[in-house]
Amino acid sequence: MDIAVATGPAASARRLAAVRASMLARHPPSGVGRRLDFAYSVAVVAGMVGALAYGTASSTLAEVVTPQWLATLGPSLGLAALLAATQWGAYQ
Repeated sequence: MDIAVATGPAASARRLAAVRASMLARHPPSGVGRRLDFAYSVAVVAGMVGALAYGTASSTLAEVVTPQWLATLGPSLGLAALLAATQWGAYQ
């Protein structure tokens, strides 16, 4: 079993400098396979969440949104959505 021994500030500074140099070192970029794997994983998860959200929304909205309701409130809601999208785009 190792026993921790207190060292002087010079040794601590050297170790800290070594850690910082290691963290700041330039690492090679990820390979194509790793990037494709990440993109594939994101696509699969987005597809599953999208399918779940679509199924939930379609079954719920079918009960709430009727043709008369859509004809009455649809244009104003579409304009509000367009306004929100342009406002969001202005912040991006």
